[in-house]
Order: sequence, then C-alpha cells, then structure tokens
Amino acid sequence: MSRVETAEFQIVGIETIVDSPLTVRADIRYDLVGTRSSKGREQHIGHWRTQWSRDDTNAWQVTKWEATEETLSRASAPIFIDITSQTLGQTDSYRNQLIHGVDYWRTALDGACGIDVYGNNGVAVGDIDNDGFDDIYVANRRGFPTGSITIAAMERLTTSLRKPAWTY
Repeated sequence: MSRVETAEFQIVGIETIVDSPLTVRADIRYDLVGTRSSKGREQHIGHWRTQWSRDDTNAWQVTKWEATEETLSRASAPIFIDITSQTLGQTDSYRNQLIHGVDYWRTALDGACGIDVYGNNGVAVGDIDNDGFDDIYVANRRGFPTGSITIAAMERLTTSLRKPAWTY
C-alpha cells in the first residue's frame, strides 16, 4: 500500500494479566484502506494481540505485539463508486437532513428536546408503493420525520417526508 486513506482501530478485548506491575493484554482489530502504487486499491483487515505494562514512570509500554490474522483484498480499480449525491443531491430531504451526520445533529439539537440523535436508524429497499420500482425508505428515530425516497420512473426521482403513522 503506497498511501493509507482510512485507518480504523478498535480494542475488541482487554484482560489483566498481572496486577503489579500492571500488565494487560489488548486485542486490537484494524482496518487499513488505501491506494497501491499501481493505481489499484488495497484493504487490510486483521487482529493484533498486544501486551502492555506500566513502566517506572507509570507510562504504558508495549511489551509484545503479535499479528494473529489478516485478510488482504486488492482491486486493480475501484469496485464501488458512491453515487449518492448525484442521485439524491437535488432532493430537499437529502440536502437538509440526510447529508448531515450524527455529529452534526448532536451539536445542532438541544438534548432537552427529546430527539434521539445516536444514529440508531435504518434503511430498507423494496417496492413500497407497488409501482414495480425499488424505493429507499429511511427510518429515523423518534422526533425526526421518516423519509421515503421513491423512484417514480427511471428518469424521475421524488422525495416525500412524512411523520410516521405510529409512535413509540
């Protein structure tokens, strides 16, 4: 990989090995995505088993770092292309609501308003209106309008936002 574009790390397990000096084992999952020098793409997904101890200054020092497994994927060209903004960019609900991430809504909304902004929503695809075309249904949490993006014809995209018929 000649250039890393995304690096994600997650501690998926931690365990105390010795109490004094404090020594722990931490299992780390990593996901590295980037470009190859040959213009292709590459992704590494794997796990590291690490061991950490406190030194004399009480700082953490790694004492063991072991790669336990890795999956490597390579492609000579991009496999998926994000066409969300080209497809939905002209719709009001996409520009005003869907394009914003959870972090935006957490800072924009007062917690006292009771709207849940912790990203627990979903997307379903299917022929909701029985017109023979697949539709995209965005299910939001309480307080946000639920959105359905209906493809009425191959050339036309319409959007409707409505309050859900149910409450919980």
